[in-house]
Amino acid sequence: MLAVSIIVTNDEGQVLLRKRVKSPDEGKWELFASYPYLDELPLEKAVKRVLKEKAGIDEVSSLQFSGKFYDEPGRHPGQACVPLIFIAKVGKDIVTSEDRKWFSPSEIKDLPMAFDNKTSLEDLGFVK
Repeated sequence: MLAVSIIVTNDEGQVLLRKRVKSPDEGKWELFASYPYLDELPLEKAVKRVLKEKAGIDEVSSLQFSGKFYDEPGRHPGQACVPLIFIAKVGKDIVTSEDRKWFSPSEIKDLPMAFDNKTSLEDLGFVK
């Protein structure tokens, strides 16, 4: 299955992550992601829906496809899931909570993260 996965960042270089609410990897930090609907082409439509539904974000200052995708066998238990990684830059005034927080690149290094989300962040230079 094709998925969109979004690295949400701000002008300070922080990344917005959320705690996963279901298994597998429940309670670990993750990127904002979902499967696109059939009518969400180009895929930026799916990205904007995911940002609205899962992060409460209505506007982005920039949105781009990173050129990265992950298709390693077994990366997602029970499914063949291939996420395309997008990068969305937003303002820092996003509402945060215990389950949705901004992290600096140095903080991300030691976070317990769902699936291979940390690999995506490392590959694109968001972890130090």
